[in-house]
Amino acid sequence: MTLWSALLLSWLLLVWWLWVVACSYEVAAKQARSGVPKEHRRGVSILPVFPLFPLIAWGLAGLLDRFFNPYGTVAIAVLHGIFGIALGISIVRDRSTLKTIEGRA
Repeated sequence: MTLWSALLLSWLLLVWWLWVVACSYEVAAKQARSGVPKEHRRGVSILPVFPLFPLIAWGLAGLLDRFFNPYGTVAIAVLHGIFGIALGISIVRDRSTLKTIEGRA
């Protein structure tokens, strides 16, 4: 495994971990809007998305690098950067919504 490959895998795992956080906030905010009490809210199942999707993206980057080196790694990293920004926005929005709703209760 090259350094760039290891860095890409770390980046993908980080971005997909942000997805886990974003999903958790989204479900909590949605249920808070519906009036579900805090102690009765459900959680989020991250399996099989968390371990599989980053590995699939990493494998796709490696496959693309075989033909278009280094553009597979770059393309997957950039796409996940954009995805990470969108997830960050979602986290901030849903966290703010949750604080607002729980502040009223």
